[in-house]
Amino acid sequence: MIVCSQASIGFLGLGNMGKHMATNLIAANHRVTIFDVNPQALDHFKEQSKTIAFRLSKINLYQFL
Repeated sequence: MIVCSQASIGFLGLGNMGKHMATNLIAANHRVTIFDVNPQALDHFKEQSKTIAFRLSKINLYQFL
């Protein structure tokens, strides 16, 4: 049995691939902070009430290590 702990993940880019990848991470109960230069790309995630960074400076760079 594989046990994964909940990760804190910063996700940049919600295009054709990124949107689905971020959705899968959220569905797996990870804490996901998302950002995209296109504000319309964030609309899909507003209903999921996860953390949305409206400025890149709100992403914690340690989430990418």
